[in-house]
Amino acid sequence: MSGQTERVFHISPNLSLTPRGAVYFYLCVLFGTVIVSGGVAMAGFWPVLPFAGFELALLGGVLYSIQRRGSYREVLRIANDKIVVEKGEKSVQERVEFARHWAAVEIALVKGAVDSSKLLITGHGKRCIVGECLSETERRGLARRLMQVIGPFNSSPPLVATSEDNDPR
Repeated sequence: MSGQTERVFHISPNLSLTPRGAVYFYLCVLFGTVIVSGGVAMAGFWPVLPFAGFELALLGGVLYSIQRRGSYREVLRIANDKIVVEKGEKSVQERVEFARHWAAVEIALVKGAVDSSKLLITGHGKRCIVGECLSETERRGLARRLMQVIGPFNSSPPLVATSEDNDPR
């Protein structure tokens, strides 16, 4: 897709805690827990130690899981003739291509969920969900911009790059 006009959208979850911040937070909780549980154990209530260890292990697992989920990325490349959607954590794990002229953007409501939807790119019997990590407001904003760029089914408006492509709001 190089050498031609292209719009690129980068989508990733909003992760307010950096990896370094997660380590500092964990160390602060660890330090406090060791002091308190150690003091309580020295007072004769030693059964608190396994529970404190379990809580620390659980907190560490949750922080790891959150940081790993934060590495998830979606990249949408829209060129004159095709749309490429790449998804994955740290590397591309899923790649879907659509012919731009025959693609469409759809919003599908999720049954049983209030104010929740899925953003889909469809074409030639293929479907790809995009923006799963976005809030409902961000997803709808991205849908509006993608509809402008991709256009309706059987139509391809001219591509014009803007500075808004990386901001899903």
